Amino acid sequence: MTHVFIVDEHTFKIHLQYMFAGTGRKDLIPDFIGRAKTITTADSEEKTFVSMISDISKIRKDDLIAFYVTGCQKIFGFFKAVSDPFFNDNPPDYLGSNLGRYLPFRVLIEPHEVFADGVTEHEALDCIQNVTHPYEMCWSLIYRKLTGLRGCSFITDFESNRLYQQIYTKNNGICLGNNNQFDYDAQNKLIKTTTNVNAYVGTTATPLDISARLQQITRAYETHLQAYVSQYYDKAPLRAFLCPQANVNSIWFGNEVVCSVGEQRIDCLLITETTSTFYIRVIELKDEPPKASLINEQLDWYLQWVMQYITPLMCIKQVEIIPTIIAPENKRSCPNKTNFMNAAANFNNTKPSTTNNISIAKLEFISFDKTSGISFKKVF
Repeated sequence: MTHVFIVDEHTFKIHLQYMFAGTGRKDLIPDFIGRAKTITTADSEEKTFVSMISDISKIRKDDLIAFYVTGCQKIFGFFKAVSDPFFNDNPPDYLGSNLGRYLPFRVLIEPHEVFADGVTEHEALDCIQNVTHPYEMCWSLIYRKLTGLRGCSFITDFESNRLYQQIYTKNNGICLGNNNQFDYDAQNKLIKTTTNVNAYVGTTATPLDISARLQQITRAYETHLQAYVSQYYDKAPLRAFLCPQANVNSIWFGNEVVCSVGEQRIDCLLITETTSTFYIRVIELKDEPPKASLINEQLDWYLQWVMQYITPLMCIKQVEIIPTIIAPENKRSCPNKTNFMNAAANFNNTKPSTTNNISIAKLEFISFDKTSGISFKKVF
């Protein structure tokens, strides 16, 4: 999986010199440890803070990292994550004075395939040379540009491969090598090698586990639940529900997946690949028992978008799309529960279908409970 960090020319230089990627917001300096004991509801600052945790929590060791540099509007080569994401304690804010801003959420990196020159935003996002269908464009970054505010974004594997080919071609296939130290030449807008060695010596010991914060908060915690899913989609206890397939070759995960110019967003999109099949989970999250409107008003569009923009790139294998809801279960009889169950039954009686190599599976409802620890149960 490939992640794209949005940086400016100054911070890009520091990221290259010290081999890390970081995200944050200069006017928001949270206390990750302390506030977990006092927060009861998610205000706007809390949601922003936890959203940044959710964004970077997708990263796994050996994932690829790219930088989009705003000053020169270029995307350079690829690095590799060599640590889990961590929280940079404040104080001390290691490298904060060098960066000129607070970037508390970080991951250590190493060179993978780094090139001197990068492709411009125009070349990567606007140019339609060799593009024969709309779904071949880099929609993940196009939507990111339209919506903004995501300092750590994702791109699909297809988009990553296309971006690599563009950068490779622009540099005539000449890579700077994986064993070099790097610096940024702001005058010429290029990455260059250097003999200067700057080891990252800041703390990496504070993990971003959202579990305690999720258990403590009582209201408006959907953002916290998303962060938890970002951290645990491939780990116990969630993996058994979301990735039950054997012999998994790869797992791709996106949160806040924008699926329209109107900024509609799928809470989580999970793609699991096996030898014969792609499994695509369209996941909606709720911090309260789900209502019928979630099925009647949202799922249809999400499935349509996945069919139009994701599955055409997977024609080499079978594709199974699994609509999934993760939410607390309504354990008492009430109109909302009845309406939801009726909508779910209607969906499962009418929507599942198979066309060519693509099938839509029945809706799955995974209940979530945090009254005594965090637990999940498949309701249907």
